[in-house]
Amino acid sequence: MDRLQIWRAAHLLIKQHGKDAAVVAALRAAESLPRGDHVGRADWLEVSRTVLEIWRGTHRAQRKAVLKLRRASRPNAGLHMREQRKPDPGL
Repeated sequence: MDRLQIWRAAHLLIKQHGKDAAVVAALRAAESLPRGDHVGRADWLEVSRTVLEIWRGTHRAQRKAVLKLRRASRPNAGLHMREQRKPDPGL
């Protein structure tokens, strides 16, 4: 399989099996070995690795979004102590 086919297979497995997609790909790799299909085994192992890469990337993106929302909800978040906004005394 070329890289595009591996990515397509990884996305399809994620769509079909969700968080079990990497395990399913690893099982398919294990099933290829007794048949002597070493190329198929290598392809399915690469699909399994790609599934994990996709999940890690998704998790990182979600974590960044959550941190961004938390910072937005705190007006002084991310500012150094000397830079923090002081309440307006005129209020």
